[in-house]
Amino acid sequence: MKHRIVIKSFNIVYAALLICYLVLLYYEKKFLFLTNSLVIICAISIVAKILYIYRIRKIIFRLNIYERQKKYLLLLYCLASYISPIYCIIQGPYLILSNYVFLITLAIIIILLLIGIFMEKNLFNSSSLEKLENAI
Repeated sequence: MKHRIVIKSFNIVYAALLICYLVLLYYEKKFLFLTNSLVIICAISIVAKILYIYRIRKIIFRLNIYERQKKYLLLLYCLASYISPIYCIIQGPYLILSNYVFLITLAIIIILLLIGIFMEKNLFNSSSLEKLENAI
């Protein structure tokens, strides 16, 4: 239960920082502290998520094959949704794009990240996963 709270809090902070970064990028302001904070929060949240997945791997393995494949695909999407915004932010200064195109690309990536966060919420709160977790 504590792992879920930590993951949710990092999700909220990460999404808020990304939205702040997008707004500041729109006004053509750049803060190195915000960029570094995003990278650190993303690294911590990915590690926390991997540790939680490692903790519940036996529980996921007890599910039937269809549910197990669905859970693994959702986990893969959630992890990829954390890596793509950071990659875009780090590589942004080196891309040959206008600021407007980069802003739209980052906005699309943030929307996909928010979808990933909501999918992850449904993934970890599913009834079958909770029943098996409580059994252990």
